[in-house]
Amino acid sequence: MFEVDIDLALLKLESEISVESKKEASKKIDDAVEIVIKQMKSSDYRPRTIIDYETIVGNFKKDQAITYVQQSDHLME
Repeated sequence: MFEVDIDLALLKLESEISVESKKEASKKIDDAVEIVIKQMKSSDYRPRTIIDYETIVGNFKKDQAITYVQQSDHLME
């Protein structure tokens, strides 16, 4: 019914990526959020916007059970 075109070269099996290399290329989500919040404050975002951001990211982190965020080079192109 639906046709999806995927570049399989972008996908890697979990076993191909070691846990250590993931941690080296990652940042704890709490640290990343702290950086973003500082940027939002220095850019004079409204307090309610910042609180909403913290709430949304916190809920996402909890729902998805994630600890680290990782840069994906193919998304930067």
